[in-house]
Formats: sequence, structure tokens, C-alpha cells
Amino acid sequence: AIVPCRNYARFLPDCLRSLQAAAVPRIVVIDDASDDDPGKVCSEFGVEYVRVDFRDLHKVRAAGMLLVETKYVAFIDADNMV
Repeated sequence: AIVPCRNYARFLPDCLRSLQAAAVPRIVVIDDASDDDPGKVCSEFGVEYVRVDFRDLHKVRAAGMLLVETKYVAFIDADNMV
């Protein structure tokens, strides 16, 4: 699962908990120049974290696609849960 995040660190714990409860095998949070430190949240949950400075959701999702080599990819926004 690719989780784009920009200044949504306050929502990220619920999102990551739901993904882990759903047994998602790989979770990558892509932080697009946030000011609220989603990297700290990611380290607490043990998920992959990448920081970029695109300020563009489409570029963030494209970057996420380049990081994975799986047959299926799911995108979930940081303020959502599965």
C-alpha cells in the first residue's frame, strides 16, 4: 500500500493501524514536504518512509509506483482506513 501524506501525521496512526490489521504486506508512506513529522509516526509503526518535495499528489503517487515491484498496488490517503 502506498500512503501519500502531506501534513496529515495526526491521521496517520489510524491509517497505519488499519493497514497492519488488514495484513497488508508492505506499507510505504510518502511524505510530500510535511511540516508535522510523519516520519516519526512511521518509525513508531515500523513502516517504510520516503520524503519528497513535489507538493503534487500525482507526482507522489507516481513516485510510489516506482518504489514497488508488485503485481498489485493500493493507494490509501493518510486520513482514511481500510
